[in-house]
Amino acid sequence: MKLYVNLLLLTIVTYAYPLAVFHGLSHSCDGLKNTETYLKNELETYVVCIETGAGSDSYMTSLEHQYEKGCRIIKENENFKDDFSILGFSQGTLIGRMIIERCLTPGMVKRFVSV
Repeated sequence: MKLYVNLLLLTIVTYAYPLAVFHGLSHSCDGLKNTETYLKNELETYVVCIETGAGSDSYMTSLEHQYEKGCRIIKENENFKDDFSILGFSQGTLIGRMIIERCLTPGMVKRFVSV
């Protein structure tokens, strides 16, 4: 896992923008707490997992609804008023991609990492 995360950091670290993380199918942000903490410490920037549908909600709720929720959360978060990055795991990459393509955020997504 450490090698995997270090490779991920190489992708992100040129400049550490605030980072929005989206989890995969049937997971939740609770399962990414260690990853979130590790990235905060290593990148020395704001990192938060955006909860759009935990556990079974992630496959029982439409992607459209999950995108809308994620977009709303990002727009309301002051840390994303300027440029930021997105890290998506599995299904979270689809939501992240929808954020990039459709969400009218104040800042731009500068880096998108799909895992």
